[in-house]
Amino acid sequence: MDPQNPLRTIASPVKADVLGVLVATQQRLTGATIDRLAGRSHAQVRDVLRRLAASGLVEAERVGNAVLYRLNREHLLAPAVVGIAGATRALEGRLRELAHTLRPAPSSVALFGSFALGDGDAESDVDILVVRPERIDVETEGWSDVRLRIAQHVEHWTGNRCHIVEVSPQELHEGAQRGEPLVDSLRRDARDVFGIRIHTLID
Repeated sequence: MDPQNPLRTIASPVKADVLGVLVATQQRLTGATIDRLAGRSHAQVRDVLRRLAASGLVEAERVGNAVLYRLNREHLLAPAVVGIAGATRALEGRLRELAHTLRPAPSSVALFGSFALGDGDAESDVDILVVRPERIDVETEGWSDVRLRIAQHVEHWTGNRCHIVEVSPQELHEGAQRGEPLVDSLRRDARDVFGIRIHTLID
């Protein structure tokens, strides 16, 4: 799954980027505005808009000399398109639900890196920070299964490799004091999913 635009998983890059622009707004947009926001050429966007309008998924309305476009949210396929476009956020929800079932329970779970920032590409890892409770060590019975379950579920949900970074609260605090690059990354882009806020543990 592409964290920038999950629609690229099921549609051509140009169509996915045009739909991504239209999903993000309720406003009617000119073709030139869509060109700019999608980062695609006018010819590419015009062809995609023509085909989407013919299917009814996109509304095209002439106003003066301009044609304005908007996603037809009443189309039967629109909910699926909107859902796919929001798949990166849906990953956070699924992770949160999974974390509530884990035993032993992590102190915190957070996304960071490409999937938190919404950049990268379909080859990007899903980077997840798992904070181990102080009373738990890496050899505690059942803890290795926690990491395994997270990785297996995330890879099954996204098709991307899951990269888990596991630390204790103390290790995270000490890393912050040493100014480790991981902590800088977490400060910049961590998205809390479950448990104690990462910034609370770092600062």
